[in-house]
Amino acid sequence: MRRLLPAKSVLAAIAINLGLASIPIIRAGERHEAVRVAPGEDAAGADGTFRLSPARRKAPVRAAQANDNRVPSGYLVNGVLSLELEAVEARWYPEGRDRPGVRAYVFRAGNAAPLVPAPLLRVPVGTKVNALVRNSLPEAMLLRGIQDHGVPSLETFVIPPGEALVIRFRATTPGTHYYRGSTSVGVESADRRFDSQLVGAFIVDAPGKTASADERVVVMTLRQPPSGLPLAQSKEVFALNGRVWPHSDLLSHAVGDTVHWRLIDASTTPHPRHLHAFYFNVQSKEDREMKRSSTEATMPLARFTTAPGEILEVELTGERWPGSGNTATAIPHRLPSVQIPAR
Repeated sequence: MRRLLPAKSVLAAIAINLGLASIPIIRAGERHEAVRVAPGEDAAGADGTFRLSPARRKAPVRAAQANDNRVPSGYLVNGVLSLELEAVEARWYPEGRDRPGVRAYVFRAGNAAPLVPAPLLRVPVGTKVNALVRNSLPEAMLLRGIQDHGVPSLETFVIPPGEALVIRFRATTPGTHYYRGSTSVGVESADRRFDSQLVGAFIVDAPGKTASADERVVVMTLRQPPSGLPLAQSKEVFALNGRVWPHSDLLSHAVGDTVHWRLIDASTTPHPRHLHAFYFNVQSKEDREMKRSSTEATMPLARFTTAPGEILEVELTGERWPGSGNTATAIPHRLPSVQIPAR
């Protein structure tokens, strides 16, 4: 029998009751529990059983698909979300399959295709989350953000290659959050290349709130070029939901529609932005330390800046002439174009 890592006796008793006594609890906080699972072991609990298969041969590298963040992952039944995520190596085509691809570490849900950004997690407040996160990368991975976000600071978990982590918690904090994996020095390291796309949105809906047709979730990522290359070959890849402009999504809305955007800046550099032909309201802003502000919501803006790790909720209303507009930045990157067709 494996020894439980230091934890309160009550948590040890819970582990025994759930059949986890033989599996080390590597993190046990007031709001979550994380259990490391090695190949061939079970992680059994009251809400289901996860089994990590024995180590297998390296799977062929698959093509990553762009994720528009419209379909949440996992199975939500009776207030419990069951989810399996796997970190894998993939070939990512930010300009489409007819253009060159790049090597990337990405997440996939179960046996589905790898996604950039990572699979969307979306649950009503109060949902119990039962997640298994598998590391099929050739190196150890840091993980942060798959837990309840109503805490002073988030846990950082370490998952060795070939192993997995089972995390159980209750999502009690409504809002827009994100989770991230990293094989760099730190989970928020500014030097990101292969692991820059190991990030996904995690939304907890307040009571009575659900996703609407006029809402979009946009995750912004930045892949840094290899160091030491000549300037002409040093190409950054700045992506919005897995695609670079002008290949990013075209958002189409009717005149008079109010559109709600959830913007997650998971890149490593600030990005000043402005809308062409439209004003907008910033409803709220949350930084990497989860400090939330809504001071900008009282007046329409023509420009705003997102900093690394910031989350913004933005509203705009298509009250002007029919046509199209888009958001641009002072750096040559863009957000999805917006079309407001006549009714």
